[in-house]
Amino acid sequence: AGMVDPQMQEERDGLLIGLAQRCGGIEAMLDSLFSFLKRKTDFYHVQKEGDRIGFPAGVAEKMVLEALRKYQSDGVAAMPDQKALQERATRLQGDRAEPPPTRTNPSTKTPTESAGKAQEGQKKKPSREEVCPPSVRGGGGGAIQA
Repeated sequence: AGMVDPQMQEERDGLLIGLAQRCGGIEAMLDSLFSFLKRKTDFYHVQKEGDRIGFPAGVAEKMVLEALRKYQSDGVAAMPDQKALQERATRLQGDRAEPPPTRTNPSTKTPTESAGKAQEGQKKKPSREEVCPPSVRGGGGGAIQA
């Protein structure tokens, strides 16, 4: 797949950290990923002669193992610097934060405030259960570094 530019990697990291946190752990996130591949892609389809979808037998598994081994160290788990991780997470969250509405007159309400509770929930983020249903969250799993 080649090198990913550092800015793109930062964006992907932010998305994946958020997903892992919402799922409640690495194991549940991986389960959710492979469930997605099963339900929404041809990843598990074993190609037969003439098929234009899926992969030849064993190729999908080989791709997963190659990706795992690409980043695997010599068996020693290298934990990233906690302070650097926290600074990065704060920076990523700050980049995505919506600025507060500005007011020229403090007695004037913003459109969101005027609409009141009626609009609450319309732009609601999906819940943890919607992203990772309880059946895939499970217990245990790896730690999430945010």
